[in-house]
Amino acid sequence: MTLAFAAPGADDSMRGMLLGSIIGDALGTPVDTLGKGHIKAVFRTIEGYVDPEPALKNKMDRWKKPGLYSSLAQLMIVMAACLAYGKKNGISEFERALADMPPVEGSAHAVVRGPGAAERYLLNCVRGQNADAVRHAFPCARPVAIIAPAVALCSRGAEWFTDAMRASLLFTSDITTAAAAVICAGLLRRLGGMAEARGDVDIVRVARDVADAVRREAEENPQCVFECASNPDAFAVAAGRFAEIFGAVESAAGLAGAESLICALAGRDMTNKAAHATVNHPLYVVPYAVFICARFGHDPAGALFAMVSEGGAAAASGCVAGSILGAAYGTGWIPDTLRENLVNRKKLSACIDSLIQGRASFDMVRDFIASEAPLTAKEMQERAAREKHNQPKRKKTPSGSEKERRLTQHVVESWTKLDRAKWKKERKKLDRRNDSE
Repeated sequence: MTLAFAAPGADDSMRGMLLGSIIGDALGTPVDTLGKGHIKAVFRTIEGYVDPEPALKNKMDRWKKPGLYSSLAQLMIVMAACLAYGKKNGISEFERALADMPPVEGSAHAVVRGPGAAERYLLNCVRGQNADAVRHAFPCARPVAIIAPAVALCSRGAEWFTDAMRASLLFTSDITTAAAAVICAGLLRRLGGMAEARGDVDIVRVARDVADAVRREAEENPQCVFECASNPDAFAVAAGRFAEIFGAVESAAGLAGAESLICALAGRDMTNKAAHATVNHPLYVVPYAVFICARFGHDPAGALFAMVSEGGAAAASGCVAGSILGAAYGTGWIPDTLRENLVNRKKLSACIDSLIQGRASFDMVRDFIASEAPLTAKEMQERAAREKHNQPKRKKTPSGSEKERRLTQHVVESWTKLDRAKWKKERKKLDRRNDSE
């Protein structure tokens, strides 16, 4: 392995990367899968944690608690800790931690909240519930949001490349997702190492350079990809596509122009082309998040709000954007309201401190997972209460006599109209006959 980006050096960059990722997840989760137009119509602008109830239109089963992060942040923290204390066995420790999670009554996925298809596949596998299932093979941006901050901070030396690949392959066999995870991890490490140049960093150009370096690494050192049971040529092609898209959006004039370029390039070989760059696909989400972070570089908080306001895969894109902004700008840009209203902030702060100071352990992972159980149960209870309170009004079922009355009325009205029409027709015939005489 020749590609060795240094891990983030400044404590503030490391803390910003983790905290930004968690806050981005908490901001995006309530509006995840909602369209940009719908979000704008209901909330106008997003500048904090929002209650999604007004936007759900009697679909309260999709309600998420404001300020509460989802499976993305949960799994990211667990993975980071396992990589830190497990070292070369970090990925195996991550699987063991997921397998040992305590059950939560009413939850099919223990303490994990709102997992996507790729996360559900992994959770079922490690718990022995997917023995005969076909391996998940679809591209997905959510694993990238989980893997990149964990690997960027906690992988040792040049092992970050293979750690990111192996972690990605736990969720899906898709090679584009694996390339995105490696590129994002490398980007975070590169940005964290440039902390002294804050304000002067061209994030899109750095992302393009990282993607190009990852592509060259796969071409010149294919063994590192083979070790992860993947095809080096396919991986290099995927990394090259990210470099191409990053290069194209460097000169984009605005969000609409960047989105159009990303959709055109990412969907070039796809049958079903996406119209928005917020679909749950790494070729769309990652370049769009990078562009928005660069576009609003003078206002990192505004960049994160803008990213989440785009809707679509808002949790994944918010998580990716938050980690990039944190690595590039530290924690000073994060508004106090987002810190103070973040659910479970004290436990999160303690976990982040342990990760930064190299004190991560199995006990830390166990304690964090235990602290998540009541939060998951509480959210489920609140959702059930809101579903009960907001049930749509059902139409009253008419009685037998009422049905008969309505049918009689319909028949009478129908025959009356028919008779009137016949009468008019006969009268016209009679009038013409009289005129002719």
